[in-house]
Amino acid sequence: MSLGSLYFYSDVLHSSQKVNILLPEPRTIYPHKKEDMEILYLLHGMQGSAHSWVSSSSVERYLYESGRNMAIIIPTMKSNFYTDHKIGDAYFTYIGEELPKIIRSYLHVSHQRDQTYVAGLSMGGYGAIKLALSYPEQFKMAASFSGALGMENTMERAASENEHYLFNFIYGSLKEYINSPNDTTYLLNKCAKNSRMLPKLYISCGTADNLFSANKQFAEKALNLGYQVKFHVEKEMGHAWRFWDLEVEKLLRTLL
Repeated sequence: MSLGSLYFYSDVLHSSQKVNILLPEPRTIYPHKKEDMEILYLLHGMQGSAHSWVSSSSVERYLYESGRNMAIIIPTMKSNFYTDHKIGDAYFTYIGEELPKIIRSYLHVSHQRDQTYVAGLSMGGYGAIKLALSYPEQFKMAASFSGALGMENTMERAASENEHYLFNFIYGSLKEYINSPNDTTYLLNKCAKNSRMLPKLYISCGTADNLFSANKQFAEKALNLGYQVKFHVEKEMGHAWRFWDLEVEKLLRTLL
Protein backbone atom coordinates (compact mmCIF):
# COMPACT_ATOMS: atom_id res chain seq x y z
CA MET A 1 0.00 0.00 0.00
CA SER A 2 1.02 3.58 -0.57
CA LEU A 3 -0.08 6.43 1.67
CA GLY A 4 0.88 9.93 0.66
CA SER A 5 -0.07 13.52 1.34
CA LEU A 6 -0.61 16.11 -1.36
CA TYR A 7 -0.27 19.80 -0.57
CA PHE A 8 -1.41 22.39 -3.09
CA TYR A 9 -2.81 25.89 -3.36
CA SER A 10 -6.58 26.21 -3.76
CA ASP A 11 -7.71 29.13 -5.90
CA VAL A 12 -11.23 28.68 -4.52
CA LEU A 13 -10.24 28.78 -0.84
CA HIS A 14 -7.28 31.12 -1.34
CA SER A 15 -5.08 28.94 0.86
CA SER A 16 -2.91 25.83 0.91
CA GLN A 17 -4.83 22.57 1.25
CA LYS A 18 -3.93 18.98 2.09
CA VAL A 19 -5.38 15.65 1.05
CA ASN A 20 -4.25 12.17 2.04
CA ILE A 21 -4.16 9.63 -0.78
CA LEU A 22 -4.28 5.85 -0.48
CA LEU A 23 -3.10 3.87 -3.50
CA PRO A 24 -3.05 0.11 -4.09
CA GLU A 25 0.01 -2.10 -4.37
CA PRO A 26 1.91 -1.77 -7.69
CA ARG A 27 1.06 -5.37 -8.60
CA THR A 28 -2.63 -4.40 -8.40
CA ILE A 29 -2.11 -1.42 -10.69
CA TYR A 30 0.09 -3.00 -13.38
CA PRO A 31 -2.55 -5.22 -15.10
CA HIS A 32 -4.85 -2.24 -15.69
CA LYS A 33 -4.84 0.76 -17.98
CA LYS A 34 -3.82 3.87 -16.08
CA GLU A 35 -7.13 5.58 -16.68
CA ASP A 36 -9.09 2.62 -15.24
CA MET A 37 -8.25 3.30 -11.60
CA GLU A 38 -11.42 3.75 -9.53
CA ILE A 39 -11.65 6.72 -7.20
CA LEU A 40 -13.33 7.06 -3.80
CA TYR A 41 -13.62 10.40 -2.05
CA LEU A 42 -13.71 9.57 1.66
CA LEU A 43 -14.96 12.41 3.87
CA HIS A 44 -14.29 12.90 7.58
CA GLY A 45 -16.63 14.17 10.27
CA MET A 46 -16.84 17.35 12.31
CA GLN A 47 -13.57 18.44 13.94
CA GLY A 48 -11.70 15.91 11.80
CA SER A 49 -8.99 16.16 9.17
CA ALA A 50 -7.42 14.28 6.27
CA HIS A 51 -5.70 12.12 8.88
CA SER A 52 -8.86 10.99 10.71
CA TRP A 53 -9.76 8.01 8.53
CA VAL A 54 -6.16 6.81 8.39
CA SER A 55 -5.48 7.06 12.11
CA SER A 56 -8.85 5.90 13.47
CA SER A 57 -9.80 3.10 11.06
CA SER A 58 -8.09 0.31 9.14
CA VAL A 59 -9.11 1.69 5.74
CA GLU A 60 -5.55 1.32 4.42
CA ARG A 61 -5.53 -2.40 5.19
CA TYR A 62 -9.06 -2.86 3.86
CA LEU A 63 -8.09 -1.36 0.50
CA TYR A 64 -5.09 -3.72 0.34
CA GLU A 65 -7.17 -6.78 1.23
CA SER A 66 -9.90 -5.86 -1.26
CA GLY A 67 -7.45 -6.03 -4.16
CA ARG A 68 -9.21 -3.07 -5.77
CA ASN A 69 -7.43 -0.86 -8.28
CA MET A 70 -8.61 2.24 -6.45
CA ALA A 71 -7.34 5.59 -5.24
CA ILE A 72 -8.91 6.87 -2.01
CA ILE A 73 -8.83 10.63 -1.61
CA ILE A 74 -9.26 12.01 1.92
CA PRO A 75 -9.51 15.82 2.01
CA THR A 76 -9.39 18.10 5.03
CA MET A 77 -12.59 20.02 5.74
CA LYS A 78 -12.30 20.72 9.51
CA SER A 79 -15.85 21.68 10.62
CA ASN A 80 -16.92 23.50 7.47
CA PHE A 81 -19.70 21.08 6.48
CA TYR A 82 -18.74 20.75 2.81
CA THR A 83 -20.67 23.96 2.17
CA ASP A 84 -20.17 27.33 0.51
CA HIS A 85 -20.44 29.52 3.60
CA LYS A 86 -22.86 32.38 3.83
CA ILE A 87 -20.07 34.25 5.60
CA GLY A 88 -16.77 32.70 4.63
CA ASP A 89 -15.24 30.49 1.97
CA ALA A 90 -16.68 28.27 -0.78
CA TYR A 91 -15.90 24.81 0.62
CA PHE A 92 -18.51 22.99 -1.47
CA THR A 93 -17.21 24.50 -4.70
CA TYR A 94 -13.74 23.40 -3.64
CA ILE A 95 -14.72 19.80 -2.82
CA GLY A 96 -17.16 19.34 -5.71
CA GLU A 97 -15.43 21.15 -8.57
CA GLU A 98 -11.85 22.22 -7.90
CA LEU A 99 -10.56 19.18 -6.01
CA PRO A 100 -11.60 16.57 -8.64
CA LYS A 101 -9.82 18.60 -11.34
CA ILE A 102 -6.68 18.81 -9.22
CA ILE A 103 -6.70 15.08 -8.45
CA ARG A 104 -7.16 14.17 -12.11
CA SER A 105 -4.27 16.43 -13.06
CA TYR A 106 -1.92 14.66 -10.63
CA LEU A 107 -3.16 11.05 -10.76
CA HIS A 108 -4.13 8.65 -13.55
CA VAL A 109 -7.62 8.01 -12.21
CA SER A 110 -10.83 7.26 -14.03
CA HIS A 111 -13.03 10.08 -15.26
CA GLN A 112 -15.96 7.67 -15.62
CA ARG A 113 -19.04 7.95 -13.44
CA ASP A 114 -19.22 4.17 -12.99
CA GLN A 115 -15.81 4.22 -11.31
CA THR A 116 -16.33 7.27 -9.06
CA TYR A 117 -17.75 7.08 -5.52
CA VAL A 118 -18.07 9.22 -2.41
CA ALA A 119 -18.55 8.19 1.21
CA GLY A 120 -18.28 9.77 4.62
CA LEU A 121 -19.15 9.67 8.30
CA SER A 122 -21.36 12.08 10.25
CA MET A 123 -20.67 15.53 8.75
CA GLY A 124 -18.89 13.66 5.94
CA GLY A 125 -21.98 11.53 5.37
CA TYR A 126 -23.92 14.74 4.82
CA GLY A 127 -21.18 15.89 2.45
CA ALA A 128 -21.20 12.61 0.53
CA ILE A 129 -24.96 12.67 -0.04
CA LYS A 130 -24.85 16.35 -0.93
CA LEU A 131 -22.10 15.81 -3.51
CA ALA A 132 -23.80 12.85 -5.20
CA LEU A 133 -27.18 14.58 -5.39
CA SER A 134 -25.65 17.83 -6.63
CA TYR A 135 -23.48 16.10 -9.23
CA PRO A 136 -25.37 12.89 -10.12
CA GLU A 137 -23.61 12.76 -13.49
CA GLN A 138 -20.26 12.35 -11.68
CA PHE A 139 -20.95 9.83 -8.87
CA LYS A 140 -22.22 6.30 -9.24
CA MET A 141 -22.79 5.86 -5.51
CA ALA A 142 -22.79 7.73 -2.22
CA ALA A 143 -22.45 6.07 1.19
CA SER A 144 -23.33 7.82 4.42
CA PHE A 145 -22.35 6.36 7.80
CA SER A 146 -24.24 8.02 10.69
CA GLY A 147 -24.75 10.98 8.37
CA ALA A 148 -25.86 14.39 9.60
CA LEU A 149 -28.94 14.18 7.40
CA GLY A 150 -31.38 15.84 9.80
CA MET A 151 -29.73 19.25 9.84
CA GLU A 152 -32.93 21.10 10.74
CA ASN A 153 -32.98 19.54 14.22
CA THR A 154 -29.25 20.04 14.64
CA MET A 155 -29.49 23.71 13.72
CA GLU A 156 -32.44 24.32 16.01
CA ARG A 157 -30.65 22.69 18.93
CA ALA A 158 -27.44 24.61 18.29
CA ALA A 159 -29.29 27.94 18.00
CA SER A 160 -31.00 27.40 21.37
CA GLU A 161 -27.64 26.79 23.04
CA ASN A 162 -25.59 29.60 21.47
CA GLU A 163 -26.80 32.75 19.79
CA HIS A 164 -23.61 32.95 17.70
CA TYR A 165 -23.44 29.31 16.77
CA LEU A 166 -21.37 27.99 13.86
CA PHE A 167 -24.27 27.35 11.49
CA ASN A 168 -25.09 31.07 11.31
CA PHE A 169 -21.87 31.59 9.42
CA ILE A 170 -22.24 28.45 7.30
CA TYR A 171 -25.92 28.45 6.35
CA GLY A 172 -27.44 31.61 7.71
CA SER A 173 -30.80 31.06 9.40
CA LEU A 174 -32.78 27.83 9.46
CA LYS A 175 -35.24 29.47 7.07
CA GLU A 176 -32.43 30.13 4.62
CA TYR A 177 -31.26 26.50 4.88
CA ILE A 178 -34.61 24.80 4.19
CA ASN A 179 -35.25 24.19 0.48
CA SER A 180 -31.79 25.47 -0.43
CA PRO A 181 -28.97 23.60 -2.26
CA ASN A 182 -27.59 22.78 1.20
CA ASP A 183 -30.73 20.94 2.26
CA THR A 184 -30.31 17.22 1.47
CA THR A 185 -34.07 16.63 1.44
CA TYR A 186 -34.48 19.39 -1.13
CA LEU A 187 -31.64 17.90 -3.18
CA LEU A 188 -33.21 14.45 -2.96
CA ASN A 189 -36.43 15.78 -4.52
CA LYS A 190 -34.65 17.94 -7.10
CA CYS A 191 -32.35 15.15 -8.29
CA ALA A 192 -35.23 12.67 -8.56
CA LYS A 193 -37.19 15.16 -10.65
CA ASN A 194 -34.43 16.43 -12.94
CA SER A 195 -31.75 13.78 -13.29
CA ARG A 196 -31.77 10.83 -15.67
CA MET A 197 -29.00 9.15 -13.63
CA LEU A 198 -29.80 8.74 -9.97
CA PRO A 199 -26.84 7.78 -7.78
CA LYS A 200 -27.10 4.63 -5.70
CA LEU A 201 -27.39 5.43 -2.01
CA TYR A 202 -26.19 3.50 1.01
CA ILE A 203 -27.34 4.85 4.38
CA SER A 204 -26.29 3.27 7.66
CA CYS A 205 -26.72 4.21 11.29
CA GLY A 206 -26.72 2.62 14.73
CA THR A 207 -29.88 2.50 16.81
CA ALA A 208 -28.05 4.15 19.74
CA ASP A 209 -27.13 7.14 17.58
CA ASN A 210 -29.08 10.39 18.02
CA LEU A 211 -29.16 10.69 14.23
CA PHE A 212 -30.90 7.33 13.72
CA SER A 213 -34.43 8.71 13.17
CA ALA A 214 -33.26 11.30 10.66
CA ASN A 215 -31.28 8.68 8.72
CA LYS A 216 -34.25 6.29 8.67
CA GLN A 217 -36.58 9.01 7.40
CA PHE A 218 -34.12 10.06 4.71
CA ALA A 219 -33.65 6.49 3.47
CA GLU A 220 -37.41 5.90 3.35
CA LYS A 221 -37.98 9.11 1.38
CA ALA A 222 -35.23 8.22 -1.08
CA LEU A 223 -36.78 4.79 -1.63
CA ASN A 224 -40.21 6.32 -2.22
CA LEU A 225 -38.73 8.70 -4.79
CA GLY A 226 -37.32 5.82 -6.82
CA TYR A 227 -33.69 5.75 -5.71
CA GLN A 228 -31.83 2.47 -5.41
CA VAL A 229 -31.11 2.74 -1.69
CA LYS A 230 -29.98 0.36 1.02
CA PHE A 231 -30.55 1.27 4.66
CA HIS A 232 -28.43 -0.67 7.12
CA VAL A 233 -29.26 -0.66 10.83
CA GLU A 234 -26.71 -1.70 13.45
CA LYS A 235 -28.37 -2.49 16.76
CA GLU A 236 -27.12 -0.65 19.84
CA MET A 237 -24.28 0.98 17.91
CA GLY A 238 -23.62 4.67 18.53
CA HIS A 239 -21.79 7.54 16.89
CA ALA A 240 -18.33 5.99 17.09
CA TRP A 241 -15.31 4.79 15.16
CA ARG A 242 -16.08 1.18 15.99
CA PHE A 243 -19.11 1.43 13.73
CA TRP A 244 -17.47 3.52 10.99
CA ASP A 245 -14.53 1.12 10.76
CA LEU A 246 -16.93 -1.78 10.17
CA GLU A 247 -18.79 0.22 7.54
CA VAL A 248 -15.78 1.30 5.49
CA GLU A 249 -14.55 -2.30 5.47
CA LYS A 250 -17.93 -3.44 4.18
CA LEU A 251 -17.94 -0.65 1.60
CA LEU A 252 -14.64 -1.71 0.07
CA ARG A 253 -15.28 -5.45 0.24
CA THR A 254 -18.88 -5.78 -0.90
CA LEU A 255 -20.78 -2.58 -1.58
CA LEU A 256 -18.91 -0.91 -4.43
